[in-house]
Amino acid sequence: MAAIVVDTRDPLRLAEFWSAASGWQLTHQTSRYAGIRAATGLGPWLEFLRSPQALGEHGRLHLDLVAFPSDDPVEETARLRAAGAVPVDRETAPGEVSPVGAPVAVLADPETNEFCLLQATID
Repeated sequence: MAAIVVDTRDPLRLAEFWSAASGWQLTHQTSRYAGIRAATGLGPWLEFLRSPQALGEHGRLHLDLVAFPSDDPVEETARLRAAGAVPVDRETAPGEVSPVGAPVAVLADPETNEFCLLQATID
């Protein structure tokens, strides 16, 4: 897989949010698209493509972030909210929990794409 592409009304805004949320670096940007990638330069890009038809309510994208085991979940949720995430009020459906663990928080990015903050488990 080379890239995960997200339709958006504002590619730079969403790339900046996900860069702050994930720690991935903003690697390229134009008025039509922007992209981020892990600092190692390995793995896929997460790219944001301007689309006037971008979904306004609960997009199809669902990414999860896994906090480091030493991270405080409350502080990490506050950090994501300061970057522009908003809390989502909903029940987690049975079978929807990631194998990593139960969501610490269900949030949405600035364009309402929902994501979960998960707490890493120490094996």
